[in-house]
Amino acid sequence: MAGRKPKPTAIKILAGNPGKRPLNDREPKPGPADPRVPRGKLPPEGKKLWRVLAEHLVRLGVLTKLDLPALEFLCLHYAVGREAVEMLVRDGIVADGVNGTIKKHPAVSVLSENSRLFKAYAIEFGLTPSSRVRIQSEPIEKEKTLAEMLFEGIEGE
Repeated sequence: MAGRKPKPTAIKILAGNPGKRPLNDREPKPGPADPRVPRGKLPPEGKKLWRVLAEHLVRLGVLTKLDLPALEFLCLHYAVGREAVEMLVRDGIVADGVNGTIKKHPAVSVLSENSRLFKAYAIEFGLTPSSRVRIQSEPIEKEKTLAEMLFEGIEGE
């Protein structure tokens, strides 16, 4: 298919449908995802990122059951990139090459590739400043406590 790749309807709705074109009412609507971290699939840094992102993305209606592998890879690329940074901090950016030559540390390439892939996944979820700039979401209401609901009921009589 030629041209720009279409935005998911959930992202268009959050952006306020700026093009005012009809929304795709026949787009598949998989159920919301379970925001719990998948067991045994992510390194510790990836799990931390999952915990930060998943619940917010579900609340915004962007993360569905079918999107979990994409979020998993986003978190995996983040974790690998973080590990590469740790190696570079520990070892330095240059490494000794053959016969005393200097070459860049292999972790530089690992960081570069995983940063690029992380960004690609992040854009899909509207997680970069430029992909998020047009999104307009309603303020998230804090869940009311049972006491607040009961008092509202009394005051409303």
